[in-house]
Amino acid sequence: GIRAAFRDLKPLVDATSGFPENKKWNEREMYSCLQALFLFVAYHVKHGLSDICHRIRVQLILPYAEVDANPWHADDDNRPDLGLAVRWLESNDDVACIPGKADYEDAFAILEAKGERESSRSGSESTLDTATKDAFAQVVDYTRQLYAEQIDRRYAWGLTQCCAKTRACLLVNNGMVATHAMDLRTEDGRRELVRLIVDWSLGEFHQLGFDPSIRRLHDLGCWEIEVPRLRNTGGGDTGGGAAGGDTVLYYFAKSLVRADRLRGRHTRCFAATLVKPTAEVTKDNPLIPQVVIKDAWSYVEHRDGGMDEGHEPREITFHHMIREAPPDKRSHLPQFQNGGAV
Repeated sequence: GIRAAFRDLKPLVDATSGFPENKKWNEREMYSCLQALFLFVAYHVKHGLSDICHRIRVQLILPYAEVDANPWHADDDNRPDLGLAVRWLESNDDVACIPGKADYEDAFAILEAKGERESSRSGSESTLDTATKDAFAQVVDYTRQLYAEQIDRRYAWGLTQCCAKTRACLLVNNGMVATHAMDLRTEDGRRELVRLIVDWSLGEFHQLGFDPSIRRLHDLGCWEIEVPRLRNTGGGDTGGGAAGGDTVLYYFAKSLVRADRLRGRHTRCFAATLVKPTAEVTKDNPLIPQVVIKDAWSYVEHRDGGMDEGHEPREITFHHMIREAPPDKRSHLPQFQNGGAV
């Protein structure tokens, strides 16, 4: 219950209890404190914001029960310290840890904890700085697997905990930015971290790092992706679509190419169809693909007209050339049907 969560949280935020000042913290003891922190905030989000749940979507940021464990769908043997997941708030749900260990297909963020504290030696790199760098490196490695397993991820959040100091980081396709240290032993530090967790709880889908143009259809066992229409030079439309307006809806069951690295264009490819399935997609009832969709971050165009990697994406130019070629020259070649920047 909430009293137990507060009791477990107390050593992390109270300088007079739990963890002594003059030696390394026990990381395993930190795990239960961190779980209690997220449960404590989730409890107050649920009960303190219940009157607005009918007007806006509220979600809880909950920890997994198993800590320091190799997640489901991992491609290595590494063990993140703590996984966090998003659960939509239901009035009858209990606020509790998610059973089992973290799952890279489901996790919202990874938290890495270190027990080292700052060194008092002047003129040299502090132990905390080294520990924080190590924690960031591990968060980056684990987040790579979030991108690989979650095809609707645009960017990701991560957390490091070095003794009582928390840092949040935002991982995007061209780098990572991190907050200053939020010291949980101070009122200001606790307020900042709680505010961040509450902001996540009230944030919209895309603010949590997910792509709102890709939606999982659980009852049909497939995904729906919203693709911008490609307008031809004469202003006409280039093909039909399920959504109308400026977008077309396609459906696919799995990713052919995964975004399995943190930096870069995060390219994903899907074999998709315009036909929405009427029954659950299974091995015996598969989707019949009509197109291959390539989903990737665009190159950044600079003011001087150049691209961030020095080259225009050549495959786009190539497909436009195919599309504009005479029919007898392109009948056996792939057609570029839709596309654009979201």
